[in-house]
Amino acid sequence: IIHEMSHYLVALILAMNPREMSFFPVIEGKKVRLGHVLYEKNPGDFLRPIIIGIAPFVGGLLTLWLVIQTKLFPGQELWQTLLFGYFIIAVSVNMFSSKQDLIDVIYLIPIVFIILFLLYLFPIHISPLFINQVSIHISYFITVIQLPLLFSLGIHAILVVLLTKFE
Repeated sequence: IIHEMSHYLVALILAMNPREMSFFPVIEGKKVRLGHVLYEKNPGDFLRPIIIGIAPFVGGLLTLWLVIQTKLFPGQELWQTLLFGYFIIAVSVNMFSSKQDLIDVIYLIPIVFIILFLLYLFPIHISPLFINQVSIHISYFITVIQLPLLFSLGIHAILVVLLTKFE
């Protein structure tokens, strides 16, 4: 739900007119199509679809950040820790973009090189105070988010080891 809602909300914010949203898997021939969001895509517009495609990653990180900020994980009780531990795993598994979500990312590579080249030719001087404030906020966010991500990574690593051992 968080994955598809992230797509939907960002498509709405970027005025891409989301038309249809589905949370449930659908079997199409020999493939299973998971949830999806359909929105109007304009020819030549590749930046907004890229932003919509990566929205679940940002939405997942913000969701995990909120869980930690509300002090729901780790909980005071074992059931609370287990419940929100499961929630963290579910969010972390579904926050990554699918192949379809990232179809327009290939257009981003030359744009990044052009921007870096322009910054090399025309350097921008940013206030050290601004850079310091931004780095403090980023550092705080990373500090807060590392516990749920490490928890999820540990569970995933254990599952991979167990699944490959008993294969």
